[in-house]
Amino acid sequence: MKHTNDIDFLHFGIKTIDMQHQKFFTLLKELELYNSNRDDNLAIATIIDELKAYVQYHFDLEERMMTRSQFPEIEAHLKQHAFFIQKIDEFKFEFEYQSAALSDQMVSFLKKWFLVHIPTWDKDYVDFIKERKTKKLDDADGPKESDT
Repeated sequence: MKHTNDIDFLHFGIKTIDMQHQKFFTLLKELELYNSNRDDNLAIATIIDELKAYVQYHFDLEERMMTRSQFPEIEAHLKQHAFFIQKIDEFKFEFEYQSAALSDQMVSFLKKWFLVHIPTWDKDYVDFIKERKTKKLDDADGPKESDT
């Protein structure tokens, strides 16, 4: 996985979101480690539970931010979140029944999510929020010379 120790390319300048993305990265790295050893099912089960908790608080925050800012692509983004939740639920169910291919599939899915969803889908809404915030600040300053 490229950017294995440095996720600066995913820092958007919103401290809470950046910290949560770092948490996701940490969980992914832990899962990769335990998956390569294939000898600590309790650790993998704990990571899956942590991912489920992460999804709740992270997606809740993102969805509130998108709603407040009236992000126009919110429905498509929510579908992405629903898909991720479904996959984590499937992984948890399969893990409970000791599916041999599960860990590899889960690591692969999470890597793709990390390297595709966050830098594209999340970046889109963050850029939108920042643009709206800048526009509101500009509007609060009053008319510009070019406006008069």
